[in-house]
Amino acid sequence: MEDELHLVDRLAGISGVYSPEWVYKGKGLIFFWRGRLNLIKGLKDFPREIFLEKSLAPLYESPLGWRMSVSRDGGRLAYLASDKKIWIYDLTKGKGFKATGGPGVHTSPAWSPDDTKICFVMNMEGDEELYVCDLKEKSLEAILSDERYSFTAPTWSMDGSKIAFAAYPREDYPWHESSIGVIETNSKKVQMLTELDGSSDIKVRWIPGRDSIAFLSDRDGFYNIYTLDLNGVETKLTELKHDVEEYVFSPKGNLVALTVNVDCDKKLVILDLNTGGKRVLMDGVNSQLKWSPDGRFLAFIHQSPSHPPSLYVYDSIRDTVECIVDTRPIGAPFHKIVKPEVVYLKVHGRKVNLLLYRPPPRFQGKLPAIIFLHGGPNMQYLRSWKPSLQKLVYRGIVVVELNYTGSSGFGRGFHYALHGRWCRILVEDLGACLNYLKSLGYVDAQRIGVYGASAGGYGVLVALTHMPRDFCMGVEIAGIVDMESYTREADRFARKLIRAEMGEDRELWRKCSPIHYLDKLNAPLLIIHGDADTVVPVSQAKMLIRRLRQLGKRFEYKIYRGEWHIISKPENRLDMQARIQSFIDKYLLHHKDS
Repeated sequence: MEDELHLVDRLAGISGVYSPEWVYKGKGLIFFWRGRLNLIKGLKDFPREIFLEKSLAPLYESPLGWRMSVSRDGGRLAYLASDKKIWIYDLTKGKGFKATGGPGVHTSPAWSPDDTKICFVMNMEGDEELYVCDLKEKSLEAILSDERYSFTAPTWSMDGSKIAFAAYPREDYPWHESSIGVIETNSKKVQMLTELDGSSDIKVRWIPGRDSIAFLSDRDGFYNIYTLDLNGVETKLTELKHDVEEYVFSPKGNLVALTVNVDCDKKLVILDLNTGGKRVLMDGVNSQLKWSPDGRFLAFIHQSPSHPPSLYVYDSIRDTVECIVDTRPIGAPFHKIVKPEVVYLKVHGRKVNLLLYRPPPRFQGKLPAIIFLHGGPNMQYLRSWKPSLQKLVYRGIVVVELNYTGSSGFGRGFHYALHGRWCRILVEDLGACLNYLKSLGYVDAQRIGVYGASAGGYGVLVALTHMPRDFCMGVEIAGIVDMESYTREADRFARKLIRAEMGEDRELWRKCSPIHYLDKLNAPLLIIHGDADTVVPVSQAKMLIRRLRQLGKRFEYKIYRGEWHIISKPENRLDMQARIQSFIDKYLLHHKDS
């Protein structure tokens, strides 16, 4: 067993590949790997690191990934730096400079067709405005600002005369309701192309060769691709009963690569607009699609439970797919990976999804189990690369990832069903999940734990206070304890989330706040939080700790100094993982009640 755990530990050190971009007019690719920017000048070359000169600010890795864009000529990189401003790095000269200044966080850089300007989003405490940086004139101009709306996802038309964007009400939580518009770069005339009608219109793209745009909309229940010319003629390009996650037109406009969310995979699909043909190119979780400038190659990231994120390229002429950068070390025990089973449960007329990881057959008898709850709450567990879960499975623990009602990826109705019923929905879905686990002959009903961060941390507290006899332990990371105080203390973006999911009913806020039910807590609890968290302020954890002390409950806690909503410093992550493992060993594997 120790040898197997050691082998599985090796998997956790594997670094995936992210954010591919074509450079040198499509002759090379840059991407992030092992925390560094890497370059391959030909598809057969071995990657080499690009070392930014010391005078440049390092790239900023946000929890949502890297934010960068390559110029149309493929020679310059615009990126979000550690100072949260946009910097330019010339790949041919090896030099760069700071392009933007001023307040806020500057994200989503988009190059103009002639590579002389960059449009970007200036985010100031959740309010987003569009700016243009003129690199020749070294000037900065606000081109789209309205106190009623926020604007994001800018993209230039092929001739540079217009910029398309998405807009949503500033007091709403994106993307509950959003619309698509364009602004003329000279006159600043704005034309809204879709209405704020309760649907979510996002991810706008210009269609090559046409004065038309495409976008995703969930107006018919699932995200599909729509096209729209500037005269208002609209066409629905796809007719799927699953969410389209990403899409990108080839430079000639004849092919569309897209990913479709099916059974917790993001299947890569190629549409031929000339023939009407459609086929699935790759199963698994595929993302970050990028066509080469000549339209021959499609670069993308592929991963699965047994395959860490790696760089692949599709050759549209040869109709072949090749792994260009394989992050799987030779000899690593990928054959030992436990792949999850996709399970659907019926809960009050809706289908709730979960991923079930069963330990290897050598684990006999009644086994402990742990239910994972994701954050968001509008996020989703996918069948992706998760070596940390494998370590739990190889310790003989049944792992369940619950995509509770409100999760993304299952259509508009499922996404919005959480509204106003967050606490009640969690109890219903957790109850169904518990009943399912107890129906499995190999699960010990007395040893079931629950684990979650952010919205999932809130879910842990709901589980332990509303179902106190069903769980033997809980791990809660950065969860909400009291909604009323939370809406006063959190940042504006987080406050908008609560109002979007819970409405304005203060009595409902109180009923859904775990702080008022902690006397019912029966299981030991591990609390983890960062003291610099603005999404869920550390005051929530401190309130929880004070109340648990008053009640004499069993709990452990760790507050990490200088950490935000996600514990990110390597030394703190290692410490956190060790604490969690020790807690799980004590209260789940060995189920010590004292």
